[in-house]
Amino acid sequence: GGAGSEELASAVSPEMQKHLESCVDNHGKMIPCLMHPGQSYIECIDGCKAIQKCPDENSQRECRQLFDDNEDERNSCEEEVKWCISYREQIILPENDGAIAVNNAKIVNTSENNYHSQRGYIPWTQHCIDSSGLPTQTPGQNSVPGPDNLHNCYHSDGSNPVQRNLSGPYAYCGIDSDDDGTATPIICNTTFIGGFVSYNYDPRYRPWYTKTKEMQEPNWSEPYVFFQNDQMGISYSHPIYKTDEDDGRKVFVGVLALDLTLTGIASFLIKNYDEAENIVAIIEESEPNYLIASSTGTTGVKKVLKDDHSMPCPEMEN
Repeated sequence: GGAGSEELASAVSPEMQKHLESCVDNHGKMIPCLMHPGQSYIECIDGCKAIQKCPDENSQRECRQLFDDNEDERNSCEEEVKWCISYREQIILPENDGAIAVNNAKIVNTSENNYHSQRGYIPWTQHCIDSSGLPTQTPGQNSVPGPDNLHNCYHSDGSNPVQRNLSGPYAYCGIDSDDDGTATPIICNTTFIGGFVSYNYDPRYRPWYTKTKEMQEPNWSEPYVFFQNDQMGISYSHPIYKTDEDDGRKVFVGVLALDLTLTGIASFLIKNYDEAENIVAIIEESEPNYLIASSTGTTGVKKVLKDDHSMPCPEMEN
């Protein structure tokens, strides 16, 4: 499963900034969480405090005009209106490139704004997990056997053991509320335990998230490639809301998603057609016509260069 939040970008605090120094490369070396040209980021409008009607049909209705003479129906209509936090997508360009607009996204010229050297991100960290489903880096407790079959936790290179001991009031640790209402960041040392790789991952760009925000209702995705493991799968997504304390508005704050891989289909085909004369494959009917599974076990996913699909991607450091 997974989750995405509209409110993540609104909090600029020491607890958030600490994450700038929490990234690692494939070998476990600590590296700063800095963005690079070509990457996108979210820029808040009015500190992400401004809200507007969500794009779904019910929220876009003008209830006062539609039900001006019927108070009950007008109130019912207004209860179905959802409000979305206002932000825009920005893209960092290489230095000395001009600024242009693409798909309503304002492209930032880093030579003028110096964002390339300063803009960081909060990493999405992938952890080793024990048999109870908890993060671990204790030797022998990783639920995945690993390259040496000893159930140890290694970084992505498969040789350097994970030994992460960062501690402090990280944003992921949470907030305590005192009796007087004062918010106090929680000190923790378990946030990155077993974290073997970190990514610049913002769910608000992902198709399951954007679709749910646009629809404002639970939905199933079409098959797509999962970010974390390059496997084919589908997602069930459900919008999350909060009630504004000042005006009672229903505000969309994120998406809760459950991911289902399609590896079971491949296992079925391999088991039942491994000795067949012909290859059996399941291909998605709609474009881009993903290969869902085949009786040979061949994966339908590989990383290639954007400008030359015949060339594999070089090893990424983070």
